[in-house]
Amino acid sequence: MNDPVPVHKDTVYVVNLSDMDFKDAEKFGTLVYMTQGFIRLTPQHEMEKLYSRLRSFITKAENTDYLILSGNNLVCGIALLLWTSYHGYANVLHWDKIARTYRHHLITSENVNGESAIEANS
Repeated sequence: MNDPVPVHKDTVYVVNLSDMDFKDAEKFGTLVYMTQGFIRLTPQHEMEKLYSRLRSFITKAENTDYLILSGNNLVCGIALLLWTSYHGYANVLHWDKIARTYRHHLITSENVNGESAIEANS
């Protein structure tokens, strides 16, 4: 009897665990929180720790995994930059508060450098 081939379940990497409820994102995969709470961004050695922490998650992520940008804007920007530098693109989930659902956006360095900054997939 053959064992079933394990199926990769996508992971949703959340930049920062905050007061927001991320439960609706679970339909895209298992939630993993990259940071939690307040992040000190000074002095420089704290930034190096942040880079290292974010990289430790990003290098384990699969190309089909998702990223939710939450928390400090600078930390989100760094996470997105590191993700796209490593993977070439990012599957970003953005909460649409009017539709009350997550929207998927494929962000690539080519899109950002070209005429279309973000290619949205609904």
